[in-house]
Amino acid sequence: MTTVFLFYIKKKYRFWAFSRMALWPGRFAAVEGVSFSKLMGSGADEGFGFLPNFNIYALLLQWDNDADKTQFLKSNALLQAYRDRSDHVLQLTAQSFKAHGSWGGLSPFQQGEAMPNVPIMVLTRASITWSKALKFWKHVPLTAKAIQGAGEKILSIGVGELPWVEQATISIWPSEDAVKRFAYGQKDHLEAIRKTKELGWYKEELFARFSVIGMEGSWPGLEVVSY
Repeated sequence: MTTVFLFYIKKKYRFWAFSRMALWPGRFAAVEGVSFSKLMGSGADEGFGFLPNFNIYALLLQWDNDADKTQFLKSNALLQAYRDRSDHVLQLTAQSFKAHGSWGGLSPFQQGEAMPNVPIMVLTRASITWSKALKFWKHVPLTAKAIQGAGEKILSIGVGELPWVEQATISIWPSEDAVKRFAYGQKDHLEAIRKTKELGWYKEELFARFSVIGMEGSWPGLEVVSY
């Protein structure tokens, strides 16, 4: 099971949140029951801009069991510190059903069966080769245009562990069919895939899809119905 938190930090706590990026990744990794964790920042322009966005952060946790996840949600002081300093928090609970590639040399997400009649979360991430980073960022507007213009998406945001070279995208879609229509029918997205293969930007990449079995909280521009 995977939980993803998106935090929209209050203006007066921006420095606090930025400093946690150096101080807290190891503390989240050490939480009982967590098998994989990533604390990530974001960029401007829905996360796809070259400049950072000091308001938005993401936390991804992969769990060994439901009991530890429940206890974390109920009483973890690290999570509560983020909640207390955020104007908006969106919490997603999801189960992976398709994954390939690696993240930091690990393959944390399992294969399985998609759950029917629930939204789909898509996670893509990549480590960009330093020597090709500038060329990659010249083409980012094409990728951003593709996903930002996707009419069926519920939410999309670019995040990452390190500026410019460790990048990820989290997007939520109403169905698997909606994901496929975007992936295989959107011209700009297909061109971005072609460029990726042609230019070899990435030294490591991962792609995963999840059934979203819980979504609650609030997020700017998004009407969230808890379930």
